[in-house]
This record gives sequence, C-alpha cells and structure tokens, in this order.
Amino acid sequence: MQRLFTMVFIASLFFSGSYAPAQQKTHSERILSGTPGTVQFDLKGHTEYVKDVRWSPDGTKLATVSGGALDNSAIVWSAVTGEKLYTLPYAKSISWSPDGSKIATINSDSTPANYKIFVVIWSTANGEKLLTIKAHTMAIEMLSWSPDGSKIATASTDKTAGIWSVTSGDKLLGLNAHSKTVNHIFFSPNGEKVLTASADNTAIIWSSSNGEKLLTLSGHTLGIQDAAWSPDGTKIATAGMDKNCIVWQASNGEKLFTMSHSWVVESVNWSPDNSKLVTSSMESAFAWSSSSGEKLQTLKGHRSRIYTAYWSPDGSKIATASSDSTTIIWSSDGAKLLTLKGHTENTGVNTARWSPDGKRIATGGDDRTAKIWYITDPNKVEELPNATNPGFTLYPNPAAKNIQLNFGESISHPTTLRLVTMLGMQAASVTLPAGTSEWTMSVEGLPAGMYMAEWNGTAHAVVVE
Repeated sequence: MQRLFTMVFIASLFFSGSYAPAQQKTHSERILSGTPGTVQFDLKGHTEYVKDVRWSPDGTKLATVSGGALDNSAIVWSAVTGEKLYTLPYAKSISWSPDGSKIATINSDSTPANYKIFVVIWSTANGEKLLTIKAHTMAIEMLSWSPDGSKIATASTDKTAGIWSVTSGDKLLGLNAHSKTVNHIFFSPNGEKVLTASADNTAIIWSSSNGEKLLTLSGHTLGIQDAAWSPDGTKIATAGMDKNCIVWQASNGEKLFTMSHSWVVESVNWSPDNSKLVTSSMESAFAWSSSSGEKLQTLKGHRSRIYTAYWSPDGSKIATASSDSTTIIWSSDGAKLLTLKGHTENTGVNTARWSPDGKRIATGGDDRTAKIWYITDPNKVEELPNATNPGFTLYPNPAAKNIQLNFGESISHPTTLRLVTMLGMQAASVTLPAGTSEWTMSVEGLPAGMYMAEWNGTAHAVVVE
C-alpha cells in the first residue's frame, strides 16, 4: 500500500518560507521495518564487561555501565546513530529519570574507601554533573526514581534505605528496619509507597510521604534476590534464594501464593497487563498466572544460567539473557522466536532490555560490548486503531523548535506518533491520548537529517539541519 508524504524543510531548525500542508490519505495498515535477529549497532567503548543497559524513556538513547573495577564508567549512546555521546566517570549503576532529562548513577570516587557511596545526578542533554549526594556510609546496592522524578530512593549494604531530593540533595526520609543488606528499592506505580527487599529474608512496604513502616512481608527462608510491584500497584512479587517466588497483596501484606523452583530464583517481572509473571532460575524461565500462581509455560532453550527475563512493552514476547552467550526471544505462549547470537562465544550476556516501542533489544555482555538488535518482523502488518480519521497536517514553528500537528478531528483511540529516520529507526515518539485534535512535538536536539513524522498510516517528511 502506497503512502503519501508531505515535505517540510527546517532551517537552522526550519527552512524559512510558507508551508501549505497537503491533505493526507488514511491507510489501515503499516509495514514495520528492521530485519529480526540482526545487530543494528555494535557499541564498543568499555574496557571491561557490560553489566547493564538502560534505554531512555523515548528510546533515542542507551546508557551502558561496566561492572569492572578498572573501567569504572557508564557511557551514553545515541540509539538513532550508534554514536557515543558522553562518558559518566566512576559510575557503577544507572537509571533514567521518568522524563528522560536526567540520569542518576551510583558512584564511587578515586578513593577506595568511598566505593559506591554517592548518587550523582547528570543532565542527559550533555552529560553535565548537576548534583552529588553522599547517600550512605557503605555501598549503595540500588537506586530508584519516584514516578514524578522529584525524588531518588537508595538501598545500601549499611542495612538502611533513604529518600532524597534530586534538586537539593537533601535527605527527606530514612528507612531503617532491616537487619542485613538492603538489595532492592522501588517506588510504587503511584509513588505513594516504597518497597525494600533485603538479605534478611524480608521485604518492607513504607509510606513515601513520612517514612512510616506499613507492612513487613515475611515468608522467605533465605535472602530476597529480586522484587517487583505489579503495574497497577495492587500486588508485589518477591524472588528468593530459597528457590521460591511469592506473590503478596500490597494493601494488607497477605501471601497469595508461592511459585516453587528447583534453583535460586534470579529475577521476577510482571507482564504489562498484570496478568502474568516471568521468573528466571538457572537455565530456564517460567511464565505464571498472576491470579492463581499456575505455571503456564517453561521456557527452556539456554545451555546455562539465565540472568534476566523481561516482557516486551506490549506483553507479547519475553527476552531471556544467559551466560551461554545468547539472548532468546520467546512468544508469550512459550514458542522460541529468535536466538540472538553475536556476543563472543563462551562469554555471558548479562542483560537484555526492550526498547520502549518493543522493536529492538539492547544487550550487555562479558565481551565488553553492548549491542542493539532488530527484533521486529518486517513482514508484520499492524492494524491501525484510527482508520476513519482523515489524517494529519503539520506546521513548523522555528522560534519554539517544534512542529505543530493538527489531526482534523479528535482521534478515537490512543495511538503513537513517531519521528523515524530514513532507515526506519525511531528518533522520538509520543503517545497521543484519545480525544486529541492538536499536538506540539519538540524536535530540539535531534541529529541533522531527514525524518518521517508517522501516525495512523500517514506521514510528513521533516528535515532537521
């Protein structure tokens, strides 16, 4: 099916002169780009193993961090071009703010005694250091942003957790009740509560407003390896060294059911619709019903230990990363779809994370590289939810460095507007809520080049200079 395109030129940002938008035809399907299972970008910059990778919320950047004591850095890359943008020194762990404007890292300095005791806030525009917080007296194990991006929560080997202002660096709350290392900390989806999980076999739910301990979740016989809120905030899953994963009612701490494994449970993650869980344990991963605890699928295909298992953003797939050098993509019903082979043989893949749009996977390996892979099936046809909408028109706004979009009439369903490169890779995106008739989208900071503004099967071409 042929698309119609309208060209808009941008100078400095926009080409000067008048622009009369052409009427678009509405199409009912769209062909997605990218060859599944192939490497788009091979990101080489670390001198020791890559332990984690994190996508920016808009999918245009990727942050990688090394676990090695000598590398001692995080790197931020363009996920549009593969270019290294900047390096964050002494970083041991990374997390993007919800709006993507900042990165928080767990940091050391050049002093061995100060290993992993700082939180540093950086600007994602240029890698500028904005704030340093000396958060703990011993190593910080994890940090988490509040949903509104105003606070950071930290968990430490000093047996405490804390909540901090990201503008002033002030300590807002101390969360002190665990008897051993606090391994994990997460804000609830609505930001009203905080969950901590510890090597003391317990998890605790706290008020994020006053630090009150609300509930203690006691049921594991060994330390907790991982924990996660359900997307709707009504349940909590904890994964333990005791080979069990337990699901709890978040409102009253009731233990709902236990999912038993043959080995230590390494990770647990919820599907986006709250209906399923995926756990990883030794060389297998398992999908479970979150309402009954019934085992739905066994994902067995790796030759050795699985480190992480994550649902795709739409819940249709699962990605597992393994010490056998591969990442496997599975359908939600347990079928093996793709095996990603590209990291050096006999080196582990430490993590595999989905891009926000679910079209790509980023992996980090023991071979000192991170890779971005195409996952999307190029022959897949997506039905579009606003088939009766007459399309959209686009107007440049040079002074504000944005584009103004008009949809003619209110759109009937939530849909995604994307700016993509001429190679089909997403440069920016926004989800438009139902009822939208006009929208303003910033193009400031995009690399120079031609992009397509795509929505509902129609598109306008935009040139950024």
